[in-house]
Amino acid sequence: FSSYDTLRIGDANILYLNGIVVRRAFQKEGIFSDINKRALEIDTFDYIAMRTQNPVVYAATQKLVENIYPNTLPMPENIMHIGSMIAKEHLHMQEFDPNTFVGRRTYGVSLYDRVPRHERADTFFDDVLKLDYTAGDSVVLVGKLQ
Repeated sequence: FSSYDTLRIGDANILYLNGIVVRRAFQKEGIFSDINKRALEIDTFDYIAMRTQNPVVYAATQKLVENIYPNTLPMPENIMHIGSMIAKEHLHMQEFDPNTFVGRRTYGVSLYDRVPRHERADTFFDDVLKLDYTAGDSVVLVGKLQ
């Protein structure tokens, strides 16, 4: 299952992933990437974006895009604008930090019994973004497509 919206922010055409569910038995088979690649074929998109508290989603999205934000580098102004517009106008996030793209207490609880872990994203989520999973923190991701 996956659900998308298409957004237009300035000149940017954005595919926004509302949500995706892959049966546990089929995870780690590349289905997340395959589904998103197919969705990206429906139009010419400049960015793919989503909100998550899952480091595995971050790592999988890295494979789809030229650059993913946030990351450890300074955020370009146009990306800050896109992320802020998505968070405030599309998602109506109340406690959103435009410098980190973190939304505090977005969900109110963790969406997972056990937070998924990924070696390429765990340190970033835990030590840089400092997501509090139990409080339901999330991060908006914006991926620049090639």
